[in-house]
Amino acid sequence: MFNEKFKKLGIAFGLLVLGSGCAATTPYKENMELTQGPKAVSQIMTPYDSLLSCLSSAYKGKQANIGVGSVSDETGKFSISDTGNGKFITQAAGDIVQSALLESSIVKVVNRRDPRVMKLEAAFGGKVKWISSDYHITGSINSLDFLPGGGIDANVYGIGAKYRQHRMLVGMDLFMTDTRTSEVISHSSVFKQIVADEVGASVGRFFGTTLVAIDLGEQRREAVHFALRNMLKMAVFEMLTDLYNVDSKSCSSIIESVEGVEEADKPVAKTVTVEPFDGEAEWQQASF
Repeated sequence: MFNEKFKKLGIAFGLLVLGSGCAATTPYKENMELTQGPKAVSQIMTPYDSLLSCLSSAYKGKQANIGVGSVSDETGKFSISDTGNGKFITQAAGDIVQSALLESSIVKVVNRRDPRVMKLEAAFGGKVKWISSDYHITGSINSLDFLPGGGIDANVYGIGAKYRQHRMLVGMDLFMTDTRTSEVISHSSVFKQIVADEVGASVGRFFGTTLVAIDLGEQRREAVHFALRNMLKMAVFEMLTDLYNVDSKSCSSIIESVEGVEEADKPVAKTVTVEPFDGEAEWQQASF
């Protein structure tokens, strides 16, 4: 009896290895067939792109030159696992801010993210004409909190169900500075809760002396960096309406329709009087 069971187990194990080998290996002289996923390439679109586009129709004045400096990850948190180590937050938030400025079409963006090519050209005698910036944007992603979650897990007579929810809070501050005077003329503080949940069900039954158990489940999590992209674009919108003294009510219908913008009945940006484009006069008045 024991030998017969051992033989069946060996046959089953051999079939399993043979089947997995056929599925997972490819002859050395042939290319492995690549798995086809969803649509290969698509534009990164967010609900906040329409807000930036609205500014181009709301403001028709002279465009300021804006550069993007450091928008750093100051949360101090990173992940360590057996699959590798890494930061929770993107290290290229400044590039997203620069993209948002270009999408607005109401500023001229000067490259302050990586000017090494221009510096090298100038060092080798190339004709490089630097355009000075009127303003520059800096800031940091400075909070990442894992909030206590909740859930339920119940099992009655082998039939069970469970639900769990987890949340994290991301916050950041961006500042727009007058490049010639170092005065901070605008800022935006934005935070967002990012949610993840898990739902599952299980059934366990004995058929004679054999236990059959089935577990089903699904996990969902909001994409952290896509949510951060939304935050950065909303912050850019706030600072540009502040810079140009644009009445945010001109884009109020869009603000109300964009998911995630709270307190839309309040002004998106404070009302200030900024005259950024008389560059010569400002330079003469600046004190150093």
